[in-house]
Parts: sequence; C-alpha cells; structure tokens
Amino acid sequence: MSENNKLLLFALSLLLLLLLGDNLSTYLCLTSPDRGHIVSEMNPISAWMFGSLGLVPSLTIQMVIKVIGVVFLYWWAKTRADTCRRITVGVSVAALMVLGANVNNWWIYYDLLR
Repeated sequence: MSENNKLLLFALSLLLLLLLGDNLSTYLCLTSPDRGHIVSEMNPISAWMFGSLGLVPSLTIQMVIKVIGVVFLYWWAKTRADTCRRITVGVSVAALMVLGANVNNWWIYYDLLR
C-alpha cells in the first residue's frame, strides 16, 4: 500500500468516525428532554426524513449511505494514483466540516444536560 493510499485511508477512517459522532450527537440532541431549548435539525433533507421515517431509521439509512460512499470513494481513489492526493485533501476538508458539526452538536447536548 502506497503512502498516498495510507493517508487516504486514515482520512476516510477519521471521516467515518466523525460521521458516526455526528449521528450520535444528533440523536442525543433530538431525544433529550426539553428544558426550555428548541432543538431542531438544520439540514432540510434530514429534517424531512426524520419527520417521514422517524429518527432512528433515518439516521441508520443516512449512515449506511455514508459508509457505502466512503468505501466506494476509497476503492475508486486507490485505482487512480494521480487523483489520490486531491481526493485525500477533499476528504480532509469534508472531515473538518463534519468536525464543526460535531463540535456544535456536542456543545448543544452539553448545554441541554445543564
């Protein structure tokens, strides 16, 4: 396995962990007892899914789709050495964005517990 593939695998693994943390924190925030806070999903597609299918089925479907996407992206990128580095950068940027969502959600959850 080349150095580029190892870095991509690390970035994708980190992204998956952050996506799992985002799903968990979303679940905890939306199921926490209301203590005068209004907590809602800001992503309109997710909000629609939560309302239509329920919270747990929607989060499960979303996570399965994300895992399939990450696995496909790794499979696709490892066969293209010329784009592997660019994909790694893109995945790293996506991981930073999901990290921001995680920080926000966990901060809200902490605030809900107080």
